Amino acid sequence: MIVNYERFVTHPVEETKRIMDFVGEEFEETQLNFLQPVHHNLGGNRMRRAGASNIVADTKYLSGIGPLQWFLTTAYAYKGLAEFGYPLFRRRTRSLFFS
Repeated sequence: MIVNYERFVTHPVEETKRIMDFVGEEFEETQLNFLQPVHHNLGGNRMRRAGASNIVADTKYLSGIGPLQWFLTTAYAYKGLAEFGYPLFRRRTRSLFFS
């Protein structure tokens, strides 16, 4: 099973249901509230202490790095990007989140 980050953060309920179906377990809405230790066993995860349990996309990398760094990172990760169907250009990557 492949879980796409962009799909998960933009459709967390649907993706969590898909994951739970895949592993043969039942989906419960409370599974998305990772502040509840009953459904989330990563006790050391700093997100649990953040005070909110919203799943949101972290897209800072889309504007936080310059063109040269984008190019070098894309060149380094090219094989994986191509294998999983990710775009190579920044504006197309933006569309994964903002379409």
